[in-house]
Amino acid sequence: MNKTFRPEFLNRIDEVIVFKSLTKEEIKKIATLILNNEVKILLKEQKIDLETTEKAKELLT
Repeated sequence: MNKTFRPEFLNRIDEVIVFKSLTKEEIKKIATLILNNEVKILLKEQKIDLETTEKAKELLT
């Protein structure tokens, strides 16, 4: 970070939190939650029913 950011900016940072990358399975779970909750609710208002296959979920991730 020292090579990328100026000292003025770095001095304002109190703490650095490192996150690990999500696994493909975790991304698939998130996509499923979004599809089952938010997308289906939006489509239901328009009287559209959405069903997704495992293959479709894999393509989304």
